[in-house]
Amino acid sequence: MITSEPLKFFTGHVQGIAYSKNYLFLSAVDKEEKTGYLFKIDPVSFSLLDQLKLRVGKIYHPGGISIYGGYLYLPLAEYKADSNAVIFKIDPETLKVAASFTVADHIGAVTTDGEGHIFGMNWDARDIYIWNMEGKILKKFRNERKIAYQDIEYRDGKLYCSGTKKSISKEGVIDIYKFDSTNLTLTIIKTHPMPQLKLAESIAKEGMTIKDGYFYFVPEDFPKTRLYRIKMKK
Repeated sequence: MITSEPLKFFTGHVQGIAYSKNYLFLSAVDKEEKTGYLFKIDPVSFSLLDQLKLRVGKIYHPGGISIYGGYLYLPLAEYKADSNAVIFKIDPETLKVAASFTVADHIGAVTTDGEGHIFGMNWDARDIYIWNMEGKILKKFRNERKIAYQDIEYRDGKLYCSGTKKSISKEGVIDIYKFDSTNLTLTIIKTHPMPQLKLAESIAKEGMTIKDGYFYFVPEDFPKTRLYRIKMKK
């Protein structure tokens, strides 16, 4: 069963979503204004509480976001492949930047295990990065699944990656990987096809998070933006 709620404020082109203890966050980009946004949302009324405008020179495209250990992790990149990005660590209460590091690539999604590793995907998730918490590259490797992951989350030793197949069907999918911190390897253990989120103009490609046994998606841009909830399968 799918339930959904409309987000009635300007969301632009949605990129990522994440839940903190008290709030829902959404990252988005306004292509015309060349500005990125981080929206802070009331998780009950779904009204907009606060927002942070994001732009550093030519860098204004936020990606998939996540919250771990009391901080929100957000990538901000140039709006093109093979470019540059800044990975921000943000206080979700104040929206103040606590730390950051730069990457010589377009990074479109990040998350962390909170134990020394930050994971990231570049443009269309062609490559997967693993950094330490200071931004030093520990490993970089090709995404053999050839799925354009757009938002990623780390839970209980597993990396959940939501995106679309690079094929004619462009089906929505969630791949689940087991992380081996000793060898820095990701091994796929399960795939969730998400055809039920194939909408008229979008295919569950942007914005995914996990909370209390449910997947949450925001696959549609303004003015049709809705938050969808689906029960996770065992």
